[in-house]
Amino acid sequence: MLRAHTEPLGDRTADPCDATGFAQRGQLWRDKAKVLVGMWRRAPGLAAAWVRIAMVLSGKKSKRGGSTVKVAAGGIASAACGPSIGARIAFLRRQRRISLEELAQKSGLTKSFLSKLERGLSVPSISTAMALAKAFGLTVGQLIGEQEYEDAICVVRKGDRRSFMRRGSETGYDYEMLAAAKSFKLMEPYIMRPPLEFQDERRFEHAGQEFLFVLSGSVEVEFAGRPIRLKAGDAVYFDSNVSHRSRSLKGQIAEALVIVTV
Repeated sequence: MLRAHTEPLGDRTADPCDATGFAQRGQLWRDKAKVLVGMWRRAPGLAAAWVRIAMVLSGKKSKRGGSTVKVAAGGIASAACGPSIGARIAFLRRQRRISLEELAQKSGLTKSFLSKLERGLSVPSISTAMALAKAFGLTVGQLIGEQEYEDAICVVRKGDRRSFMRRGSETGYDYEMLAAAKSFKLMEPYIMRPPLEFQDERRFEHAGQEFLFVLSGSVEVEFAGRPIRLKAGDAVYFDSNVSHRSRSLKGQIAEALVIVTV
C-alpha cells in the first residue's frame, strides 16, 4: 500500500493533490533551473565540473580512469591517477609566472587560502573554482583538467618551423623554433646549427638551465674556457649562467636539439 507523501510549504503541510501546492513547487523548480542555466552560460565547462563532482561524491569511477576521492559537499576533487586540483593550480600559476599574492588579487581570494589549495590542505568550492578560472583566463573544466584549453597542445610541422639568426648573421648561429606558437611555456625547444668557427669572443650567459642533444655532426661546446666535444647521440645538460658558446667541427655544420628553461 502506497502512502501519500507530504512536504512543508510555507507554514502549512501541502497536499500533493492540491493544485496550488503543485503550482508553487513548479515555480520554485523553474526558478532554480533558470539560475543553473544562467551559471552554465556564464561559466562554460561548469556543467562538466558539476558532473565530475557528482561522480566524486557518489564514489563512482571517472571515465579518465582511476578511483575518485570523496570530499565535502560543494568541493572539487580529481581522480587519484591524475594531478590534484591544488597541483594544477600551482602549475598554472608558475606557468604564467604569477605569485600567490598576484593570484590572490586577481581572484579575490586570500593568499593563505590559495597556499592551502596548492598544498592539498583544502578543496575549492564551485564559486572558488569559477574565480580561479577567471583569473587564469580558463573555463572551470579547463582549470580542473577536464577540458583542454586552446593552447594546451602545440604541433609544429617540419615545414612550419620559424627560423631566426640565420648563418651569416652577427653571431653565425642558425636556429629553428619548435614551439613558437605556444603562449605559456616552461621551456623553449629549438634546433640549433652552430657556425664552423667562433665568430668573436662573445659568450652567452642567462638564467635557467639548458639541454643540448647532438642530432648530426660534431659540436664543441666551450664552458668558461673549458671545451667539451660531442658527437651525434651525445648530450649535455648545464646551468645557463655558466658562460658558454658552441661551434660545428670537422668542416660540416652540425645540428642539435636545444631546450632552454624560460
